[in-house]
Amino acid sequence: MRDEVALVRPAHGKVNALDVELLDALTGTIDKLADSGARAVVLYGTGSTFCAGVDLRRVLAEGEDYAQALVGALTRTFRAWFTTPLPVVAAVNGHAIAGGCVLMAAADRRLAADTPTARIGASEIRVGVPFPASAMELVVAAAGADRAEEIILGAALYSPTDAIEVGLVHRVCPADWLLEEAIVEARVLGSGSPIAYARAKQYLRADAIARIDAGAAYDVEVGRIWGAPDTRDRIAAAMAHR
Repeated sequence: MRDEVALVRPAHGKVNALDVELLDALTGTIDKLADSGARAVVLYGTGSTFCAGVDLRRVLAEGEDYAQALVGALTRTFRAWFTTPLPVVAAVNGHAIAGGCVLMAAADRRLAADTPTARIGASEIRVGVPFPASAMELVVAAAGADRAEEIILGAALYSPTDAIEVGLVHRVCPADWLLEEAIVEARVLGSGSPIAYARAKQYLRADAIARIDAGAAYDVEVGRIWGAPDTRDRIAAAMAHR
């Protein structure tokens, strides 16, 4: 905690790959912070990666049951970070790919390190799997519907500067100052009335939240697709290509 700004830094393997355990930890963390006395939250990573997306090796190794559990955990985490009444600032220190990009999109403000080699994008379709409803709604909320189609269906990976142009990032700043800039931004967002901020945020996101909740049946199908043998073949091929 820094000046009533909670600092959340996942440390899960080398690239914070999203598995059920990390997702459950992220959900539990933001739920607890809502009642902690914090006035805002900064979510950030370490090294060259904010979050590299879903741990596809677990999907390959554990099959459809795990894929269904993973999709459910993704939705719970994305929804929890998107709906928290607290202001959230993402300090994107490096790569934010696929699910990592979506986690970033849950934040109210998104700052990225000015690192030209970093890549940001919702690229899951590249490996042959669809996003759950929650993920697509968060990208729409961040970038707008027109840009979201470009981001999700095009599956491009953007530099931090290019990510500003498509609405995924608000601004870039020097890597050495990223965390401090994010804390300042969070402090400003949290400096007013918590109730007023929470109510405005709730209203602005109500339609997206309703669509996320209505997407439960769609997400079951997404989990089935993720765990299907042909999908797992495509995932394995994509990973081998990397």
